[in-house]
Amino acid sequence: MELAWAAVGWALGIALNAVALELPRVHRLGTWPRCAVCTRRLPLGALTTLPLGGCCSTCGWRPMSPLRSLEGPAALVFGTLAWRYGGGPLLVAYSLYAAVLLLVLAIDLQHRWVYAVVCYPAVLLAVLLSGVVHGSPWAGLAGALLGFAVFSIVYWAGRLVYRGVEPMGSGDITIATLIGAMVGPQRALAALVLGSVLMGAVALALLATRRASRHTFVPFGAGLCLGALVALYLPEGS
Repeated sequence: MELAWAAVGWALGIALNAVALELPRVHRLGTWPRCAVCTRRLPLGALTTLPLGGCCSTCGWRPMSPLRSLEGPAALVFGTLAWRYGGGPLLVAYSLYAAVLLLVLAIDLQHRWVYAVVCYPAVLLAVLLSGVVHGSPWAGLAGALLGFAVFSIVYWAGRLVYRGVEPMGSGDITIATLIGAMVGPQRALAALVLGSVLMGAVALALLATRRASRHTFVPFGAGLCLGALVALYLPEGS
């Protein structure tokens, strides 16, 4: 079961690669990825890091690398979720959540942008699946409101402290709302705190190695997504 579901994750990871490549270029969903050099349509093989993976048939540009590809992470998360929860609707729901989180993480990390066209439908889906995932039709909505409220307070408090300068992107509020809807109110704070700690550790490491200054942008949303992925494995009451 675990290996079969990991294979599903790997295949879905190729589709996520396509979205992560093209969405920041055209700012809309539903278009086939094009080469960043010559703008020709990329062949399917160029979207994978498998040994048969290829490049742009016109100019030879290779869009995928092991560090950028979402195939491996998706396969790992899908496989471990199958090990954690077995089969059934809960596994499908959490796997969909994980796919969205990986996509948001990758785009925020590479392009420092959070797309409403991805997050808002995912929030609605998580609210609609709340009865299946949390056993309550209102848990997803409560979690979304909690995530929105907490990070709205953090955002505006930071602007007051830094005198109008944004301490984080407003898109991080959207990510916090998404995470709350996915994991529910009982795990939302744990996910948000864990994600904040992860990115805080990265920022401190960059400062310590002098690869960043106090004003260097840190992709905070990527850390929040990592925290949410960990929270998917926690018991509901955590």
